[in-house]
Amino acid sequence: MIEKAEYDRMWRVLDMTLSGHSVLRDRYRRRETALVLIVLALSVVATAAAFLASEHTVTVGPAHARLAVWLGLLTTSIFFLTLFGLVIDWREKAWQHEQSADRLANLKASFRGATVVEGEVDTGDVDLAREYQQTMDLTARIPERQFLRVKVKHERKVALSKLISAHPGAPLLYLRCLVIYQGIRRPPASRSTREPLEKPPL
Repeated sequence: MIEKAEYDRMWRVLDMTLSGHSVLRDRYRRRETALVLIVLALSVVATAAAFLASEHTVTVGPAHARLAVWLGLLTTSIFFLTLFGLVIDWREKAWQHEQSADRLANLKASFRGATVVEGEVDTGDVDLAREYQQTMDLTARIPERQFLRVKVKHERKVALSKLISAHPGAPLLYLRCLVIYQGIRRPPASRSTREPLEKPPL
C-alpha cells in the first residue's frame, strides 16, 4: 500500500521524466540522421566532381577557385563531419534515452494497474515504491541545461492533449496556438494548488 499523495508525486515525476527521455531520444535520432545524410550528400558530390578536370575554375558565390581546391575543401569537410559524429556520438545518446524511456514506460504500465482502497493505493503484489526507485536509479539523467526545455514540452503536451479531447475536430495548429496563448494569460499558481501534470490512472 502507498499513500495517495506519494503515489501522485511519483506518477507526476515518472510521467514528466518519460516525456523528457522521449523528447531527447527523438532529438538525437534526428540529429544523427541529418548528419549521416549530409555526409552522404557531400560524398556523392565529391565522387561526381572527381571525374571532372581539376583545372576547371568553379565559382561559388564571391569565391573563385580551381575544382581541385574545391574538391580538397569538400573532402576535408567530409572528414571533419565524420570525426565530429564520432566525438559527439548522438547515436549513443539516443540509445541511452531510448533505454530509459522503455524502462519508464514499463514502470508506468505497472502504475496504471494500481487501485485506490480507503484513501490509499493498493499495488497488489507489486512493490511500486521499490520498482520506482530501482527504475529511477537505472535511468539516464536528463542534463540540467535541457531539463527546463523538456519540462516545457511535457507541460505543453499535457495541455494540448486536454484541448484535443475538449475540442475534437479542431485544427491542430489552432490548438497549439491556443495552448501558448492560455499559458501566457494564465496567472501563476502556487505549488499546493497546481493541477498534476497528468491525472493518475485511478
